[in-house]
Amino acid sequence: MRTAALLFLLCSPVVLAAPVSKLAVPPWTVVNISPELAAFYANEVARELKSRGLQVVTSADIAAVLGNERQKALLGCSEDSSSCMAELGSALGCEGILTANLARLGEVYRGSLKVVSASDGATL
Repeated sequence: MRTAALLFLLCSPVVLAAPVSKLAVPPWTVVNISPELAAFYANEVARELKSRGLQVVTSADIAAVLGNERQKALLGCSEDSSSCMAELGSALGCEGILTANLARLGEVYRGSLKVVSASDGATL
């Protein structure tokens, strides 16, 4: 849980500085971290953002409505298409997309976060 809190502290200035009220959080890109743990971290960050007043649509929320393969088929998405997630975020009425890269390098975690516009992909 400590790692999730640290992730939120790192993410908070990035997200709170972006001029958005509704944010999509697609699956994170990870290295040496299990997909399940990455999903947990993403959901913890989303929960914290919600507690700060932002509307957040997570990949789990989207998958609950549409299966992953159905999402890709509907949007014509490739496996790694970031434009696909922007289209999906825009379709859900989200103004921004929070993208995250997280890697575990030995005992050290490194990561980057970025909020991009769902309408044009510009960095917010």
